[in-house]
Amino acid sequence: MSKDRLKTIFFLIPAISIYTIVCGSISLLSTLVDRTGDFAHRCARVWAWLILWTSGVSVTVTGLPLRSRQSTRLRELATGMLT
Repeated sequence: MSKDRLKTIFFLIPAISIYTIVCGSISLLSTLVDRTGDFAHRCARVWAWLILWTSGVSVTVTGLPLRSRQSTRLRELATGMLT
């Protein structure tokens, strides 16, 4: 077996499984107290970042100017607050 396959079987799959179980559980439990879903969204971002970091993926955002974290069109669309 190749070194990459062993790394996938014995490190990446278990690590990503643990990330999913932990972040998913925290996210589900947070819905009991946070009705806006902001905390659950943060959990999803942490989960995605952990998977990318563990896999060694580097992400570069190009194109449209970066929007501020405080006012995102996506959040407005998701919550139905867009007028």
